[in-house]
Amino acid sequence: MTNFVSTRSERIQTVSTTTSQPKKRVRTRLAMLRATIDLLGQEDGRVVRVEDVVSQVGMTRTTFYNHFDSREALIDTVAFELTHHFNSIILPIINLEKDAARRVAMATRYYLSHARADRKWAWAVVNVSLNSKVLFGEATHNDVTRNIVAGQADGTFRLQDLNAGRDMLMGTVLAAFLHILRAKPTSRYQSDMAMIILRGLGVPTRKAERIVAEPLPPLPSYSGPFSTVNAIDADE
Repeated sequence: MTNFVSTRSERIQTVSTTTSQPKKRVRTRLAMLRATIDLLGQEDGRVVRVEDVVSQVGMTRTTFYNHFDSREALIDTVAFELTHHFNSIILPIINLEKDAARRVAMATRYYLSHARADRKWAWAVVNVSLNSKVLFGEATHNDVTRNIVAGQADGTFRLQDLNAGRDMLMGTVLAAFLHILRAKPTSRYQSDMAMIILRGLGVPTRKAERIVAEPLPPLPSYSGPFSTVNAIDADE
């Protein structure tokens, strides 16, 4: 069985890997990350400049470049952190499932449910996705790729092109984020989107219907460094 696995890119130095550094440096770096999230977590937060970040935290450009090589390095780090902390909650539950279709459906419903619960997080994910090399950041991108490969290998997903399947899945979820943020979807929206994704991956209709009708296991309360809510409410 191939699970979703939350992996760190070696070139991305995250908050969680800086514990051996002086506390002031850690606080400074965290302040810049939080400021970036605050800016990205707004509907009009698509474009965030280095100047915006240093102005928000009252620091100089020199201080910024002591922590990040470039704006792109900052965005990569934020993209990782935004989804890594959420993944650390959902992956232990998702990875109990042997079936790739169930893992995809569960991840989709959890992500969309959390987007409804935490608009700031959802806007930040949307805006950072539009600023980074891949949607939802490198770690989540790799997780999805591995799961689709596993589903192809065991015949769960009937795809000719891995990239097409992955891009369909991630693009659909990102579009769903925007719909959740700008409209008032029904309570079944998360399950309906999971159904569409499973059918797009080649899962037979009846199997897909059974999967999305299954209740989601409850998630524990949590407060990641970039979350503004303490619990995740899944759809029924």
